[in-house]
Amino acid sequence: MKLEALWLSVSPPLARFDQRLLQQLSKAYRLGWWEYTQPLDAPCCLDTVVTLLHDFLQCQA
Repeated sequence: MKLEALWLSVSPPLARFDQRLLQQLSKAYRLGWWEYTQPLDAPCCLDTVVTLLHDFLQCQA
């Protein structure tokens, strides 16, 4: 089943605020969810995040 929308979450502590909206969206769309948490001791690199997201999307296709 192909996704129609993808929810990106980069702040796990704030994810609880997303739940009501995700519930409503999932009634109308095939919704995927992707979360990334930056390790505290890792350098911040956008390339890593984009690569991981790309890999996730390739697996969904």
